[in-house]
Amino acid sequence: MVEEETHLVESVPAPVFRPGTTQARNVIVTRSGMCFQGPFMLSESVHVGYGFRKSLATYATGIGSLLTRGVRYHRTTREAIVFHNLWTGGYYHWMTEALPRLFAVRDRWSTSALVMPHHAPNPWLLRWIENVGQFEEVVRFEGGRNLWLPRVLIPHCPTRQDEFDVLNLQRVKSELFASIGVDQRSRADRRIFITRRNARWRKIPNEAEVVARLEPLGFEIFDFDKLDYEGQVRTMSEAGVLVSLHGAGLTNLMFMRPGSHVVECAMRPAFPLTYNRFRKTHLANPSYVRLARLFRVNHHFVFCELDMSNVPKSRTKKITANDYDLIVDVDKLLATLGEIIR
Repeated sequence: MVEEETHLVESVPAPVFRPGTTQARNVIVTRSGMCFQGPFMLSESVHVGYGFRKSLATYATGIGSLLTRGVRYHRTTREAIVFHNLWTGGYYHWMTEALPRLFAVRDRWSTSALVMPHHAPNPWLLRWIENVGQFEEVVRFEGGRNLWLPRVLIPHCPTRQDEFDVLNLQRVKSELFASIGVDQRSRADRRIFITRRNARWRKIPNEAEVVARLEPLGFEIFDFDKLDYEGQVRTMSEAGVLVSLHGAGLTNLMFMRPGSHVVECAMRPAFPLTYNRFRKTHLANPSYVRLARLFRVNHHFVFCELDMSNVPKSRTKKITANDYDLIVDVDKLLATLGEIIR
């Protein structure tokens, strides 16, 4: 039996988030979804569970956007729905925070305008929102400027990441399946390995060995960057076993069937390199463990060693341990799979 390294994973369970809504007048909405009435930021539009310093930094980001990008007044008689936040450009936050917030006010879609986020992880999702919502009006951040709206409706942002609105997260999945035409009665027995060989960072230096050992077990190799979004959802819905590096692409485990398995290859926690100042721990990020539990998918960790020989090239943000390559312990991966597919 594979030795479980549960002591390396943060064990705090994911709290269930039950969103409320706020209606407000004369609101300025930044491109990142922060809402201001005069100089005051509406806390419902941001994460407020990380302490005063983080909240102050968020406020400063919003004020900076107002000063540098300006504001465009949009005259509309409709109440405008603001459902995105500072993190929505990332796929994980789009799927687990933004879309559930939008679905929480679905009964208001037919009478409201929609504020379309300036950043989204996939253009297909923007088109899908417009098609499925059939909104009378869509308001955009034209010219990159912020918006001043007469009336807004704000479905509340979770106070922290990893707080899940379970009901509306399930609705998102059901609506996507219906739109793409996923047959939930079909078998889900495919074995999938997600490669990052074409990514700019966080690759597997020994991936050739990993693939050579997985293919005889019936694993198919996919590069999701080369697969359209509908294909990604359909492929995940048919997966019985998924092997992937830690990363936002694992959000797609929400499309897997109950009882299926996901193996997350993640960096072995090592203080102080992996210390996270928001979670206040160096232990492994439990985001996908928690998401898997919600969708009744079995989650397994295979911890990997950091390869710091290939330093990532300069990025728009500070380089972190998450950007380095990971060396997969192939024997441990196969031992974990042996318990799943025996």
